[in-house]
Parts: sequence; C-alpha cells; structure tokens
Amino acid sequence: MSSLPKRTGRKAPERMAAPLILLLVSVVAVSLLTVSPTGAQGRAVGFFLTDLDGRHFRFDPNRTGTVLLIFGTTWCPSCRAEIPRFKEIHHRYAGRGLEVVYIDIMESRDKVRRFAERHRLPYRTLLDETGSVAESYGVRGVPAMILIRDGAVVTRRYEAVEAHLGRLFGP
Repeated sequence: MSSLPKRTGRKAPERMAAPLILLLVSVVAVSLLTVSPTGAQGRAVGFFLTDLDGRHFRFDPNRTGTVLLIFGTTWCPSCRAEIPRFKEIHHRYAGRGLEVVYIDIMESRDKVRRFAERHRLPYRTLLDETGSVAESYGVRGVPAMILIRDGAVVTRRYEAVEAHLGRLFGP
C-alpha cells in the first residue's frame, strides 16, 4: 500500500495540469463561439456609447435602417485578420445605406485609437468600456458581427452576414 504524499503547500505538477487543461479548453471553446441568442423575438438592444473622439452614439432599436455591429478587441488576432473583410463590407454597402459600427470591448481609448489609426478603420469605432453592450448582445467571442434591420436582428451568424447583405442590398 502506498502512502499519500505530504502536503507541502505547493501543488504537484500533475495536480496543476487539470486546471490548466480546463482553462485551455475553455479559451478555445469561447473563441469558437461568436454570439449566443439574446433579446425577445430577435429584437435589437438599444445602447449608448462614445466613440474615439468622445462623441456620443445612441443606438435606438426602433429606428429604421440597417446596421452592422462588429465586436472586437485590439489583442485578438482574428479581429486583426478580418479587418480587410470588414473594410470591404463597409466599402461595398455603406453607400447603399448600411451603417457599420465597430465596438471595441473593454479597452482604453488610447489603445483603441492607435489600433484604429494603424489599421485605417473607415467606420465609426465605439468604446464598450464596461462590456455591457457586448453582454447585452450575448457576445461570447470576438470577432462577432450582428446584422440589424429596422430594429430586428437579421443574423448573429458570423458566416451568414455577407449573404444577408447581398439579399438586402443586392450584389
């Protein structure tokens, strides 16, 4: 019969492995998710944020028009890799009535400003300093896109946004 090891106050490497593996699996799972359903009957959620210049932006879910909310962060490699796609969507549809809004989640104004300038973001960049807007839309990973038309959520599926834009605005 083997005896149990004495408790020394330090964790044995094998006891530390399970929490680390669980953390790694959680991070990967969260990064694979983009958005979970929220809101009654797919209605958009209103919010009030400021942009990089300190100007106020109020999103009223009862307004008419089409808005694409893009949620991201400066530290996210996928967010940076998708910037050309976001710019192309803006370029193709902004003149036809689509408003593209990038919402940075819980980062400083200076850091986000440098990011927006470095990448020459052509759309308005808002600061979700507390993460409350991302939470209200059920954002679980970034980047995330939510397409809204006349206050109704058209899609939360990241891969479906461009197909929906094509149907709404034409090719």
